[in-house]
Amino acid sequence: MTSSWGETDNRFAVPAKLPALVEAYTGKAPPPVRFRLPSWEAALDGISGQPTQMLSDATITTEPKDQRFRKLGDRAVTRDAVVDACTSLDMADDEAVVAAFVLVMAWGSGTSNNRSLRNTKNALQDVGAAASALRQSATALRAAQHIVDPSIAAIHRQFSLPGIGEAFFTKWFAFAGFVPGRDWQPAILDSRVRATLHKSLDVWLNQLTDTHRDPERYVAYLTAMHRWSAALAQPMTSTQLEWIMFDHNGKSI
Repeated sequence: MTSSWGETDNRFAVPAKLPALVEAYTGKAPPPVRFRLPSWEAALDGISGQPTQMLSDATITTEPKDQRFRKLGDRAVTRDAVVDACTSLDMADDEAVVAAFVLVMAWGSGTSNNRSLRNTKNALQDVGAAASALRQSATALRAAQHIVDPSIAAIHRQFSLPGIGEAFFTKWFAFAGFVPGRDWQPAILDSRVRATLHKSLDVWLNQLTDTHRDPERYVAYLTAMHRWSAALAQPMTSTQLEWIMFDHNGKSI
């Protein structure tokens, strides 16, 4: 009997080098991400509402320990804090949805990706339309019970915000589409994760799906991550495995 993770499909067998990669990360966890609050406030000045309200919320973000970063107005946020902010979100509140999206963008950008500031501003020129697109994708992902649900590829295919490509809208998927206790979760698919898949593990998403389009490749990626994390000897979630691949960034094993 085939489950929603494709256990009977040999294409999703654990890559030969993956156990060694995971072993190298034993005891490690993602650190908080530092971002520059004044840069985000300046970039989104003029956007209606309070798009940066979560960035300065002391219940979500904190001041960095290093005094030199405090002087620059930096703040730090953990992945868990972003998850909590997104899962407790009032989806009917456009301003709250947009603020959560800005939090996700800041987490995903750190202090080095200035292009994200411009892209986020472009995405929010029409706040109502942006909130609608963000809300629809999050609501649909939360409702999906299984990875094989056809809605997941459709959500990927239909998502559209100016300047926001797969590397960042799958960050929104991973946080706003998260459902505590569900046996699958959306995951981030960006260039660093792809680099580890391709260069470190010799895995190509086109090999995992018969339909070579981005939405179907994303579903194949989700299937692989959940299948692999369940099969590894070390206790592992797909979210932990995603971070390992992100952090490793295509280096040799």
